[in-house]
Amino acid sequence: MSRHSVSNHAELSRIIRFPFTAEGSIQHRALIVIELAPYEWLKHFAMSSGCSMVASDSSADRADQISAYLGREHPCLIHTLKEPMDAGLLAAVAGTVTNQGMLILATPLLITESGKAANNKEYPESHHTSVQSHFSARFSRLIAELEQRHPTHVRLVSYKESGLSNPPLSPQLAAQKIEALPPLAPLQEKHTTAKQEQDLLLRQACNHLTDNSPACVTIVGKRGRGKSSLLARIANWLNQSQLTYCVTALNKSALSSFHRQTDHSSEKLFKIAADTLQTPCDYVLVDEAANLPLAVLSSLIETHSNVIFCTTVEGYENAGRAFQLRFSEQLTLHFKNPLMLSPEIPWRWLNNDPIEELMDALLLNASVTAPNTDDTDTSPPAALQHEDTLIGKLSQRALVDDEYTLQEVFALLRETHYQNSVKDLQHLLDGREIQLWLLRHKHTNQLLAACLLTNEASIEGSVHQAIVNKQRRLPHHLLSQLLAQSANSTRALSFDFARVIRISVAHSHRRLGLGSRLLRSVEHALLNANGTTPEVQAMGASFAKDPASLGFWHANGYTEFHEGYRKNPRTGLPSAAVIKTPNNCIAETLEIAAAIHADNLNSRSCIQGLPTATAYTRLVPNDTELLAQFVSGHRSLHDTYAALSRLSRKHDLSLTLDNNVSRKAFEIGLRKTVSALIMS
Repeated sequence: MSRHSVSNHAELSRIIRFPFTAEGSIQHRALIVIELAPYEWLKHFAMSSGCSMVASDSSADRADQISAYLGREHPCLIHTLKEPMDAGLLAAVAGTVTNQGMLILATPLLITESGKAANNKEYPESHHTSVQSHFSARFSRLIAELEQRHPTHVRLVSYKESGLSNPPLSPQLAAQKIEALPPLAPLQEKHTTAKQEQDLLLRQACNHLTDNSPACVTIVGKRGRGKSSLLARIANWLNQSQLTYCVTALNKSALSSFHRQTDHSSEKLFKIAADTLQTPCDYVLVDEAANLPLAVLSSLIETHSNVIFCTTVEGYENAGRAFQLRFSEQLTLHFKNPLMLSPEIPWRWLNNDPIEELMDALLLNASVTAPNTDDTDTSPPAALQHEDTLIGKLSQRALVDDEYTLQEVFALLRETHYQNSVKDLQHLLDGREIQLWLLRHKHTNQLLAACLLTNEASIEGSVHQAIVNKQRRLPHHLLSQLLAQSANSTRALSFDFARVIRISVAHSHRRLGLGSRLLRSVEHALLNANGTTPEVQAMGASFAKDPASLGFWHANGYTEFHEGYRKNPRTGLPSAAVIKTPNNCIAETLEIAAAIHADNLNSRSCIQGLPTATAYTRLVPNDTELLAQFVSGHRSLHDTYAALSRLSRKHDLSLTLDNNVSRKAFEIGLRKTVSALIMS
């Protein structure tokens, strides 16, 4: 691959102008990747040229930063990358660049043959690194391949204080003195086919809303497909039909495309809030809906008869794929005949756009279903004997070097789990202590199941009590810390754990026991080790608590010991944690934690008038010990509920949260009351 160098604004201007804006040469959006470009130099260039600039700011809330750019459009945009890369933010800002526009990516790394990275000291300290991640190595490879396929629209440039000359210019351009970014070519007329598709979808939506009440329409598609424009045209039709509507989004900027298509919508905006979900209008329109928690989306369909959702689902939204996999099921159950619209023809750029090609490859957006599956075959698969399957571990290095296997694995994980996003892809390639185990068909090599887990090492003893008291929380030690806090004991913190992050089975081969077969093989390799020292002393998982998932872990001998009190905004479900161990010390701690957990569940069930939890015989610690931890702020109301419930039956003590008081303030007041009672 060729490398050009640039050292000042004039030279960058020439590179931008040649060959991208030469007459007749540019059809798509252009991409320039500049290695080692100084941050302040780029910032000054952006200000002097009128080009928008987006920095990967580690101090900013990533979700807010992404939401702020959805719905915007830029003819030219500079985005400074950092290492590790925020690929979700990259995908979001790349989608704002319009056709015949330009995306300039600045990376702080100069990739060498050894895989090392040379830092540019002019970048912010948070951007520095000495070793390139697997994800970034793959990104570099994809850029190189893209430049080979699209030499007219993709250019890789290296910044140096002095060095190689600029790429040769045509005589006409070389004679010019270029000091600022030249004007971009005018935006081409949108494809007639894209407008025809949108006109058709508009007619379908209007007919559906006319014929159905209550009615629900969802508009889901990739970036740049004119979804917000279609939503605005539906709003125009509602307004012309004298039907009232309100429109909302997580961030006002997400509605910029919507407002450009209307002349009456500015007063229709309402803010999402728990106390204002009910609006006095006939229809509620929600743009970028996948950025809203599922609980909010569920409330909207409960409080309004007619709802129209519009959203992009490409893996960087706050709700991940929960909108597609979970909320779509709710819509089907809630509305008799919801209409699903999926615009496919690009509206903001042309087909075969190189930047979209890069984003699809980088985020594996094209791998929606697992390879080697035949969707037309509906017959149940035959049971597979052990000798028909192969189980083995694959390293992260091997995975990043084998693009087909990476696509296979991520497609399987994506197919079976709502939460898979670009961050999960990065964690798969670069996560700490990651292990990937695969189960394949021995004769066809078809990938049938995958288990992704991470090792959680033992914790140094000086912080044990602080962890139990919730004064310290170490990263990458979820299971052992949660177990110690649940059992009010430090004993388990001295051991190594393995936490299963995902276990997935191909849709066509579920209910054949393959997930359990793979899990048992992993357990044997990590926990038993054939008489040698085991790699870990316990295995477990934390997951959204639904009956199917909980049943799987119970059937494989895992013990539930914890349930979160907050519902995950992506699933609307609390989390559950389970562990399995042959280690006696951990087993005793697990028994105590499980007893406390069952005791709390039993008390809450009784208070709510529900059937009581299954009886248990394990010893629950003395209430005095748990209440003392609660008073000290080391346990919450949620995980001390049974002890507090027994105390409330002896004294005038309410455990019901006042809606006018925050949970934190309520627990502070409750601790003071309980302290006075146990001290008296």
